[in-house]
Amino acid sequence: QRIIEKIDEELPESFKLLEELVNISSHSYNPAGVNEVQDRLQSVLDGLGLKTERHSFPDLGDLLIGRSESSEKQILLVGHTDTVFPKSEGFLKYEDHGEKIQGPGVNDMKGGLVVLLTALRVLKQLDVLSKIPVTVFFNPDEEIGSPGSLPFLEDECKNAQSALVFEAGRDNDAIITRRRGTAMYTAKCYGKAAHSGNGHADGINAIVALSLLIPKIHALTSYEDHISVNVGTIVGGTALNTVPAEAMIKFDLRVPSKAALDMMRERISGLQDEETLPGARIKIIEEHPCTPMEETPQSYKLFEEYQSFAKASGLEYTTFPGIIGGGSDANTTSFCGVPTIDGLGPYGKLPHTHEEWADKSSFRPKIINLALWLASKGE
Repeated sequence: QRIIEKIDEELPESFKLLEELVNISSHSYNPAGVNEVQDRLQSVLDGLGLKTERHSFPDLGDLLIGRSESSEKQILLVGHTDTVFPKSEGFLKYEDHGEKIQGPGVNDMKGGLVVLLTALRVLKQLDVLSKIPVTVFFNPDEEIGSPGSLPFLEDECKNAQSALVFEAGRDNDAIITRRRGTAMYTAKCYGKAAHSGNGHADGINAIVALSLLIPKIHALTSYEDHISVNVGTIVGGTALNTVPAEAMIKFDLRVPSKAALDMMRERISGLQDEETLPGARIKIIEEHPCTPMEETPQSYKLFEEYQSFAKASGLEYTTFPGIIGGGSDANTTSFCGVPTIDGLGPYGKLPHTHEEWADKSSFRPKIINLALWLASKGE
């Protein structure tokens, strides 16, 4: 009861912090903005008595980590501070519409950061936090595949007993225990240039060759098996009257399991041997793989443990029915063998759009559930 009463006292300050964070433009490729967010969060973590550290990367914001002094296996609390919105899009402002709040990151996922920090702040005020082994991991580049921070997260997993990720909450308070893995691919085709009028027969049209490959890529999709392949972009050619010597497509793969990822990698690699046009060569390159988050007995036990505080929090938790299509840091922690649950942030909709919103009333129960569960770890 003391925890719940303290959270109610702290909520106004929590929304002030959220407004401050949302009004800082922290697009993944705006390192100054990301670091402004990290500076503010570091001051909060320092005030909690956590030992903070920063790691810098070229052309990206800093990674921020805060650690308790405990030598026990850590509870890893994970969130990201970058958003998908560059300043040029003009979606920059926090707006409070009563029940709904809008702005870049209120849902994905500055709202989740505020849930996490409010729970820790309350436990600090009640002199409970010092008894709990926690590591806070604030990723600056999650929205672009974590090219800088990924090895650091993998390293933190070596000393983690569990991982909680604060991406946005889902319908019916569902907790995420499964996410599809992802990989991005570039397929390049090399043909032979020629004049389209005088030497058309001598050319090898790379655009045509690659276009004939696209249906084979598309055919790899199997909705029944939760596997999808999407060809997203295509470029090629230099002039209307030239047989194009090069063409390129980029496509996206989503899979439900490590076994499916291995199978699809083999199938996609085999497409390089397809001769769609005589003489054309195809090269396929995998980029930014993100391994699937698979439910394990350990992660389900963690879900049940966390869910046991739902009634006291005013929540009706279930596991998400199906598999989330997109990846998150939970994919990494899960693949590293750490029991992981995700979707612990506030409820909202329309992330990655200018209509992104979060339900203001969903913050309180999410904070309560986290604080009660963490407090149970300090007993």
